[in-house]
Amino acid sequence: MSSLQLNLHKAQLKVFKDKSRVKVLCSGRGFGKSRLLLTKAIHKCLTFEGVIDPASPQVAAVVMPTLKMARAIHWLPLLAILENCPVVRDINRSDYRISFHGARPDLILRGSDNQGDRLRGLNLIWAGLDEFQDVNPNVWGEILFPALARNRDWESLIIGTPKGRASYFFRIHEQALREPDWSYFHFHTSHNPFFPKTHLERARRELPPKVYRQEFEASWEDFDGQILSSISPNHIAQEVPDSFRSVFLGLDWGDVNPCLVVIGLTHQGAYYLLDHWQNRTGQPVTEVELEKRAGEFCKEYGIYRAYLPDDRPASVLSFRRYGKAQGIPGLQRSIQVQRSKPGVMERATILDSLFYQNRLYFTARTRHLYDIFASYHRAKDKDGNLLNKPADAQDDHAVDATAYPIGTIEFKHGDNVLAHAA
Repeated sequence: MSSLQLNLHKAQLKVFKDKSRVKVLCSGRGFGKSRLLLTKAIHKCLTFEGVIDPASPQVAAVVMPTLKMARAIHWLPLLAILENCPVVRDINRSDYRISFHGARPDLILRGSDNQGDRLRGLNLIWAGLDEFQDVNPNVWGEILFPALARNRDWESLIIGTPKGRASYFFRIHEQALREPDWSYFHFHTSHNPFFPKTHLERARRELPPKVYRQEFEASWEDFDGQILSSISPNHIAQEVPDSFRSVFLGLDWGDVNPCLVVIGLTHQGAYYLLDHWQNRTGQPVTEVELEKRAGEFCKEYGIYRAYLPDDRPASVLSFRRYGKAQGIPGLQRSIQVQRSKPGVMERATILDSLFYQNRLYFTARTRHLYDIFASYHRAKDKDGNLLNKPADAQDDHAVDATAYPIGTIEFKHGDNVLAHAA
């Protein structure tokens, strides 16, 4: 095992060495949760001293909200660590499974999506739950805990970043404080000595205070119902720049009310919502009509690229073909936005941070959107507690159409503090 030492920092080692049955770690972004989890997973497999059940072999599972997330975050690091390791017997890339020589449990990657269907029937000796704040609440109690309890020496590591006091993660943290064989750990991003202090300083300047405390100090914040809380009438621009570094088109498909928003990005990094269209007829709009409307915007504003959500991949291809046929480069360059990265609330946080920094403005043609953005609000549970997700049945198509391009640009291509800390 010495050749696989992954050099954990002091705070990570405190969690790693703890002997509790269940360890719950709540920490800020960039603390090093994922590195800790993989180290613990590998250690559990290689130090296993029990007897492997031939009828139902024990496994150690790394679980994330979706299998897609598990692959993106953990599979390549696991391969980098274990691919040429002499203790590894086989790597099954289709099942995301690593098998070891000797009487040791396999290490597998799984998602908790689809009601945790791929987790059923496992004989778990260890489970590491990453980004637990986004894991289906039923997965732990109904699937994972019973699967773990089959083994006398089972353990689990639950890690995440807060999502408010109404979340299931908050209740798990309270359970960890009560249960005698559970431990709870709480660390800020700053407890990672390798995380750049300049990123923290910048995040403190650019993020609304509650968001900073939640994301980097792992604080269990109570948020009010308004999601874009930093918006103000000052964000209705009296003057609009004469030129922009680039102009983009955001689209939300909708069912009968698709929405288009034209967004200009200045050389100084400010965004202006230049124009907007949304179907208000109550009648469905054909894809051909939507392409035509988008093409008109592209020609009028010299749009460089359209950002289209990934729930209709065939429509994305259709937009590109239309752009090529009509000689409209902005549609021909259309890209498919991955809605899960950043997710809906991360995109909202990015918009709110831009309002906080005075980098996002409405113009004369979009000032009517101000009330829609200002009233964008969180859902509530049956007891009236606010949840960290948008409420259903609100007029949020313009918010989504704006958030798809800006969220993608800021998170992936910009210098966004949340992207640096992810």
